[in-house]
Amino acid sequence: MRRLAVLVVAGAMLVSLMGVAQATGKTYIRDCVSVKYRPRAIYFACDGAYYVKKLHWRFWRLRKAAGHGVYHINDCNPNCAQGTYHLRRGRLILRYRQWCKSVGKYLFKRATAIYNHPYQGKTTERFRASFCPPG
Repeated sequence: MRRLAVLVVAGAMLVSLMGVAQATGKTYIRDCVSVKYRPRAIYFACDGAYYVKKLHWRFWRLRKAAGHGVYHINDCNPNCAQGTYHLRRGRLILRYRQWCKSVGKYLFKRATAIYNHPYQGKTTERFRASFCPPG
């Protein structure tokens, strides 16, 4: 009986330590191309219609990251193949960490883009940041 109690306590400690290891690991962003840590570019639309380049990060923490870069926004007028890209400098904020089993990493779940100059009357866009493929 005592041996069983020791095994239960040891198992609980092991599970607890694994949780701590996962909780203290890095948080990544996954776009249409790859899983990245502090990337210089992020492609939010897989067709290339919306991405940010020249990213410089102010900070990158477990639960939040903030930086600035140049957004490339395709107006898709008359269609995305013939659309015009509009460039906007702005900030990017990544939040809400979520475990992605299929890539074995924590990913930022939400993004907020804040443009220095409005695009189609908006200075802020909020959207899903990462793509966690089924696994």
